[in-house]
Amino acid sequence: MKNLRTLSLFSVASLVTLALASGCAPYDDEQIDDDLETPDEAALGASVTVNFQNGSAPSASYAGTTDATLQESAPSTNSGSSAGILVDMDAPSGTHKANDSILRFDIGSIPTTGTVSSVKLTVNVTNSTGGAGYNVHALNRAWTESQATWSKASSTTSWSAAGARGADRGTAVLGTLLPGALGQYTLTLNAAGIAAVQSWVKTPSKNFGFVIDGIDNMDGLQFDSSEATTVANRPKLTITYAPPGDACATQKAARKALVPGNYKPGASTTGPLPCVALKRIDGDYTISTPNAVVEGIEVYGSVILTAAATNVTIRHSVFHGPPASSGAKTFGLHNYDGGGLTIEDSHIDLTGREEWKRDGIDGGNLTLRRNEIERGVDGVGLMTTYGDAVVEANWIHNGYYTSWPIGTPGAPQSDGHVHSDAIQLQRGGNYTIRGNLLGGDPGAGDAYNNAGMMIAQAVSANAVDHLGTVLIEKNWLQGGAAVINLAYKNGNDLHEITIRNNRFLRSKGYYIYKNPEIKTAISGNVFDDTNQPVTITTH
Repeated sequence: MKNLRTLSLFSVASLVTLALASGCAPYDDEQIDDDLETPDEAALGASVTVNFQNGSAPSASYAGTTDATLQESAPSTNSGSSAGILVDMDAPSGTHKANDSILRFDIGSIPTTGTVSSVKLTVNVTNSTGGAGYNVHALNRAWTESQATWSKASSTTSWSAAGARGADRGTAVLGTLLPGALGQYTLTLNAAGIAAVQSWVKTPSKNFGFVIDGIDNMDGLQFDSSEATTVANRPKLTITYAPPGDACATQKAARKALVPGNYKPGASTTGPLPCVALKRIDGDYTISTPNAVVEGIEVYGSVILTAAATNVTIRHSVFHGPPASSGAKTFGLHNYDGGGLTIEDSHIDLTGREEWKRDGIDGGNLTLRRNEIERGVDGVGLMTTYGDAVVEANWIHNGYYTSWPIGTPGAPQSDGHVHSDAIQLQRGGNYTIRGNLLGGDPGAGDAYNNAGMMIAQAVSANAVDHLGTVLIEKNWLQGGAAVINLAYKNGNDLHEITIRNNRFLRSKGYYIYKNPEIKTAISGNVFDDTNQPVTITTH
């Protein structure tokens, strides 16, 4: 075979055999762009925007808007049929009595499982206002348009406090009406407003609408009511939401939008999203289709990619690998023509299936994004001659440590214990390692015993085994005898490697540990808690 590719994936016990392409672009200072658009993410374009306005929308037959002015100066007077709404803290002028308004839209046509992303309230202003404006709150009590007054929510029920105050309204301000001119005015509700409307979508029986009130504004606000003669001037509520089934797509898009290096990865930003249903597979799982996109599998076995399975993407999945007793070294290891593998938002977890030679994932021509990788001897091994890997925004922690009697036949290390690293680099080049959380707290048993990153041309001095261009930036690192260990081996001084702008969490060992021959470009690396330059030890 020509152009043979090797990918060894292990982190949860021999799990997948996959081919990787050698097409990763060289690193630069810009954010690496992932322009793969999945069907789920494309579905975000199907988000729905719906208007609610009497006599107009969603249809001309809609009559679900109700409103009224509550008048402190006329506490028993109902104004539900009035063509206008007045909010004021001095009505009539000079009395210092308040007018509050109540307003409700029937939004029951939105599916109860829809996910609201935006809410806008539009009114036609007939008397503008200044000052502090008028706040919008959620109402907590049912009311009747034709019966509501300053004193009563209906003919049989009083407000808990006159004017729909006290317990009858939520404390959160959902937005503030402050129109400075006549005509159409749109208020975009804040996060609390979206949450209130979302709760009404989920439970329509709890939708009692809004109350609009001021604290001390003496400059009144007037706008057309739902009974206004001109339909276009009636209050309008505009809601944008993701229909049922698209909520998960919204979460996926939000996860994908995270910029590696701008946040520290962890449980909430790595691994499969909870909204993705996982299909359990006991035994090996084979992929034989080019450009396959696989999602939502939980495999207790190996994942095998045939030679035809090029440019494969696996996302939102969990890999446990084969039983430890199988002797399989890796989560996945196969040689074949072709390539291209991306693993995103997945969890490689070897817990209960660890072995002394089993890593989380090894290989080249590989992209790893937003994965949690644990319980391998090494989390990620970049040790093939093919190189070309992007490793970013992953949480690689909780390495596997074990020991054995010195001289044990077949042991991977002669000194009687594993040398576990979050990432180990030995051969290849064109590697970008960005925005990961590597290692963990040794005191909590979450670290790797040897290094957060072990970097050395360890195989031979031959050109085929050269360790070349590597960019390591904007990561968080912790643990190991040395957090980053730069070793001079086989004549390689690692001058093609750049380590910059990384943040180091406090550890018990060395931070950057290097031989005097090393010529790696090292800059901008600091302690996470103080922003002071990290300690570099030359030995």
